[in-house]
Amino acid sequence: MERQCGLTADSGEREDARVVDEIINYTTPNVMTFIGADTGAVHDALADNNRKDYSDVAVTTYLGGDEAASRNIIVSDEWSQGVVMVETGDEKTEDLVPAFQRSAGRGTESLAADESVQWCLSRAESTAPIVTGEINGDRYEFAEQGRSDRSVERLEPFDTLVTTLDARQYSGTAQHAFSHVDGEPPTADELRSSFETDSGEWTASSGPNVSSIEASWE
Repeated sequence: MERQCGLTADSGEREDARVVDEIINYTTPNVMTFIGADTGAVHDALADNNRKDYSDVAVTTYLGGDEAASRNIIVSDEWSQGVVMVETGDEKTEDLVPAFQRSAGRGTESLAADESVQWCLSRAESTAPIVTGEINGDRYEFAEQGRSDRSVERLEPFDTLVTTLDARQYSGTAQHAFSHVDGEPPTADELRSSFETDSGEWTASSGPNVSSIEASWE
């Protein structure tokens, strides 16, 4: 997939790492979205691949190569920023329809423009990367590891959940931020009941539209 996207080259001919504004990885279906991508470079890299153009939108769908020959790469210039969506697992065509529709959504900005996401980001720790999330009903599956999604089920309703994680060799921090645009988010007591364990130092807070719980370990 790196070769198909033009990210590999012979020694001495490698480009600097390309910079994008936002990367969103969906697991159902398996699609990774790059927002703020240089779509011209991607078109050039995929020029020899099988492709499909659309007459009414500035979207091109390419097929990958070699072992990825059945997977789609969607390149869109319909947004204010270049967008590339890469199918990272073999999916049924009908399951990719929402991704195709979103790629053609004129005027659509990044997920950070969503009101419920903005509330969570206003509370999220800026120094830790966002590692999981649920946005307006679309959920990341935890593959039956750790807590799975049992706590999320128990805390509904809410609009968006953002989880940040910063893990070091001997310490770490984690945070869960919930938003509810048209109602109250889970309370601090509900968050403690759902997430707090015997280890770590835990703090929780709640207020209009957004609540969160943070933990640190040393």
